[in-house]
Amino acid sequence: MKALINHILPAMVLIVLLLNMTACQNDSHIVNESSEADSLDISAENMVNSVSSVGNVERTLELADSLVDQNRLKPIKADFYKSYAYYRRGDIEKMTEYLENLIKTYENSDEDPIIYTRAAIVLTDQYMTQNQYEEALRVALPTIARFGQDPTIPSDRKGRLLTIIGACQEKLNRPDEAKKSFEQAYRYFEKYMKEDDLNYFDFSSCIISVQNIFNIYTTEETLKEQKKWVERCHSLLAWYRNQPEAEPNFVDKTDGQIALKRAEILIKQGKKEGAAKAYDQFLKTDYSKTYDARLNSIDYLTCAGRYTEAADILKTLITWQRNGVWNPISMLS
Repeated sequence: MKALINHILPAMVLIVLLLNMTACQNDSHIVNESSEADSLDISAENMVNSVSSVGNVERTLELADSLVDQNRLKPIKADFYKSYAYYRRGDIEKMTEYLENLIKTYENSDEDPIIYTRAAIVLTDQYMTQNQYEEALRVALPTIARFGQDPTIPSDRKGRLLTIIGACQEKLNRPDEAKKSFEQAYRYFEKYMKEDDLNYFDFSSCIISVQNIFNIYTTEETLKEQKKWVERCHSLLAWYRNQPEAEPNFVDKTDGQIALKRAEILIKQGKKEGAAKAYDQFLKTDYSKTYDARLNSIDYLTCAGRYTEAADILKTLITWQRNGVWNPISMLS
């Protein structure tokens, strides 16, 4: 079981990083078409993004430096795109190095706080996934202290940083601090729904952040916290699903994850009928057919005493893995 899980978690970590990093090219806060100089900067960004997004590190470094020399690209943006190119190549160590240098270089500067906070989110998230919780807090706490009241920074950024902060505090056995951070994060996510420059892609990342919160609480003693955050996640998703730019596959997957988590909570509370209904809702989603969903469902099934179903699923997953057809991302028939 643990071996199977280890195949999935690194892939999901990379997805989260990709959500954070690729959004920069469509960020309405970065793009400003108020002057000819800004238009040149936009053109320059499009050029460097096109090569960094395919992991062409050498060309990205050359092009970014050239555009900086021509005064067409800000150095802070050049550094961010360089880190992105290394990410796309799969060189996480080099990506981290560039982001760390960016943070150190601009930590006392007013240069492009939008890029700075995005870099801080990606870097702290990477440190957290590597279990370097103190390192994550070293970057995240000064960033939120500096920009928490800055009206130019969209609320989703603040909320996502606070989610990472809370997760690290929880891992470092500072649960009271973690709860405060999570509560602040959720208030920012609610605020973001009302902001004029809301980006639906970024809002989906807010929903993922709330999912991360309820997945942090895993013990019998934290069932109350688990339930609270599952319902909060459902509330954000209910709003998102009614928006014109809502992504159907994301809605389906999150519906499935919420339903399965509800089933797990209810069965641990001894509410077998309610748990079974929640599990039935999970099975109605396309997400329930995926490798990671079926793997995750085993916990509920064993807790519910449905051992035959759990065993059948495990056999199927092992067969998929042996045949090389398992995929934790794609929808499987």
